Amino acid sequence: MSPALQRILYPVHRWGGVALCLVLTMWFATGIMLMYVGFPKLTQAERLSQLEDLTPACCMSLNTVLAKQDFEALPQSIQAVTVGERPIYKFGFDTAYKRADARTGEPLPDVGKQEALQLAAHVIPGAAGRYDGLVVEDIWTHTQRFAKHRPYHRIEMNDPANTLLYVSSRTGEVVRDAPLSERRWAYASAWLHWLYMFRTQKSSDPMWQWVVSISCIVGIILAGTGIWIGISRWRFSGRYKSGRKTPYPKPLWRWHHIGGLLFAFITLTWLISGLASVNPFGIFDRQAVADKGAYSGDALRPDHFTLPPSAALARLAPSFVPRQLDWVSIGGDPYLIATDANNAVRVLPGADTSGNFRSGVSEASVRRGAEKLIPGAQVEKFEVLTHYDGQYYTRAEHTLRGDENRRLPVYRVSYSDPTQSIVYIDMHTGEIVMHLDRPERAYRWAFNFLHSWDWNPLVTTRPLWDIIMLALQAGGLVICVSGTILGWRRLKFTVNNRRKKKMAARMKSGNAA
Repeated sequence: MSPALQRILYPVHRWGGVALCLVLTMWFATGIMLMYVGFPKLTQAERLSQLEDLTPACCMSLNTVLAKQDFEALPQSIQAVTVGERPIYKFGFDTAYKRADARTGEPLPDVGKQEALQLAAHVIPGAAGRYDGLVVEDIWTHTQRFAKHRPYHRIEMNDPANTLLYVSSRTGEVVRDAPLSERRWAYASAWLHWLYMFRTQKSSDPMWQWVVSISCIVGIILAGTGIWIGISRWRFSGRYKSGRKTPYPKPLWRWHHIGGLLFAFITLTWLISGLASVNPFGIFDRQAVADKGAYSGDALRPDHFTLPPSAALARLAPSFVPRQLDWVSIGGDPYLIATDANNAVRVLPGADTSGNFRSGVSEASVRRGAEKLIPGAQVEKFEVLTHYDGQYYTRAEHTLRGDENRRLPVYRVSYSDPTQSIVYIDMHTGEIVMHLDRPERAYRWAFNFLHSWDWNPLVTTRPLWDIIMLALQAGGLVICVSGTILGWRRLKFTVNNRRKKKMAARMKSGNAA
């Protein structure tokens, strides 16, 4: 290495390490915790367990209920659930849900404080709640998945777990639960790891994105210069006078040097994937357009659904007792989709008052809708996926996306559009579970894979995944902890040296006087 290059790389690596060593150490320590501790969330199983069974007597016909509403446009989604002891119709629009009493059809106002407290007590029997205000967004509710439920009633329960409940002001459903132990672990892991101390109560926070981006960029420079210095200082042929391959005589320096050679590259990939996580400059933004209205084939017009909900529920009983009933249109065909407490599904044709239920929607309906989903594109491949692949897979419940409802089998549809869209459609419900174009697939590999190694053959062969990840994280900690100590010593030496120089200069000027 030339002296000129040394004068650049050494100070950059040294002072970059001083600036970021604590952050990097914290990232590795909390990364280990995140392998086993998650962010508070409400899984599909938990959500369904909090609802009550729907009975044939629960619901008036959709025609009758919609006739009593004062909607400017037809809803984009229609669902019947029993919240507390009241069955309701839940109507989804662009920005919010609206509800109506399913027994009378009368429109219901937004959920108030007292009703929210009653619903919370119903979810956790025997516990009372302390009302903690109405919030649009806070640390536990940044996700956009439940944005239509905002604002939320925040209620802290006095149950043994000290559970914090978020009750939708639109429907009364609990959209998130956060026991005290989960919150504490989340503060010690995810909150620190994601630098949420810099995030305001906004779903899109430019300041937080810049803090994460700059931290990752400095870390990338630090790791890159460290790799260059480490390789240049290692004697691949021959040895130093000490008899070692490394020039550093002190143990801590040697650990930092050898640890860097072994683990700096994986550290670099984690920093790059951390930068990718905030989608810098929107480089991973979706470019393809999906027309879900064309996929459904028609609006949710009530006259398309001639099967009354009471008849549908009676037909399912007694072998199948749903807790959720959805009205959907797929490829122009109307369906009623019932989901029970175990997340099992039964499907009834919405316009057939005599047909039997089935386990999934018609493939013909899905094919017809899929052909119109991506405007101007042709379906290149339509296949049934009976196993998880590189994009569509499931993770443990505590992980970042562990609450997503990803079942098998699933339809995988590939398109001929410029970004080569791939769409995954639930075979049971016809729901579009995931749409990935080329930038989004790049994000999947740049962030999800590089950051958590969620490669299906690996995560399904635990504890192999655990062993590999723990070994790599431990190696990263060796680099960061040793770098932190060396950085502190360097900073302390520099400060003391400057003080001595200033003191010497003052004494010299005093003697000269």
